[in-house]
Amino acid sequence: MRVFLGALFALAVMSSPALAQNLKADVSLAKDSRMVKSVSVEDLKAIVVDQGYEVTEVGGLGDVSVEAKTDEGLIFLLIGTACEVEGYKPNCLGINMQVRYDSDEDVTVEKINQATLSYAAVSTWLDKDSNTLGITRYAILDDGVTMANIKANLTTLLAIAPRISDIIWP
Repeated sequence: MRVFLGALFALAVMSSPALAQNLKADVSLAKDSRMVKSVSVEDLKAIVVDQGYEVTEVGGLGDVSVEAKTDEGLIFLLIGTACEVEGYKPNCLGINMQVRYDSDEDVTVEKINQATLSYAAVSTWLDKDSNTLGITRYAILDDGVTMANIKANLTTLLAIAPRISDIIWP
């Protein structure tokens, strides 16, 4: 059974007027040619909105994190990493992009291995403690990348995640 994590919390966040203000984004930050060596939560929100997706939560997985949703209802996360580097605080030097599904008895090591071998551009993992199947793409920003590159990484993740889901739950 495919269930996107975070949907209930996202509904609670969207219903709160105080938190809704935090969901707005300045899309000028996501200009394709903009070179970045680190990202802030404002950058992550801008990427999401620029790509036509909806920000549903900010800060749920750390100060520099965003939960968002595609028009198809796929929930994904952008999580800043390497955020404690002197000279870059409060920005982050990496982005962990994730799609997470609730795990069930259909999730097997064999299917995860098949997904990993079929789609090497992402990592597929299982956290048994939280019953979570995750699909991750990691972007390293060291020495700078363009916003277009970050958006291409996100597009790759969002294109592959449903295909992996089809392997796990045929």
